[in-house]
Amino acid sequence: MNLDEKYFYASFRYNKNSPEDFGLSPLPDTGLFVDSQGCQWKQEPMWDEGWGDEYGFVRQPAADAKGLWKLLIESPHYENQRGGAEFLARLYPEELKAQLTSLFQREKKKLGRDLSKRLAKIESLKTGTNGSDVLGKSIAEINKDHEDWKLLKQEFEKRRSKSLFRWR
Repeated sequence: MNLDEKYFYASFRYNKNSPEDFGLSPLPDTGLFVDSQGCQWKQEPMWDEGWGDEYGFVRQPAADAKGLWKLLIESPHYENQRGGAEFLARLYPEELKAQLTSLFQREKKKLGRDLSKRLAKIESLKTGTNGSDVLGKSIAEINKDHEDWKLLKQEFEKRRSKSLFRWR
């Protein structure tokens, strides 16, 4: 995975609303789109910044949990960081919970400003809501997951950098 490349394209406040706005062309009979370098992209609803899901695309083949974490933590591109956070939470919530638990156990001191900004893109760390799947789980398991996420939020609040700058 080349962190200098983009793995997510997304509009910002709906400033783009077609594949052509991103320089993408349809790939016949596939439901995919292709860019000028030949990379394939799949249209997906992106993250919600408060005015609804942004319009966007995910590079194919899509990154797995490990790749998404790497994009969130190491990529210089905002879309990769935000996409890593969103799709980790959406597709791999248990892996995300495990990564965060491990990080907070290792890092007993304050998190740096950059890491704090990146982790703040994870909605469950801001709200404390249960980010785990609930289908097929007992009430006790769901409640345990909810408590785990609340604890992760508390750990993040204790350790995050208290910067005066915007979290974007």
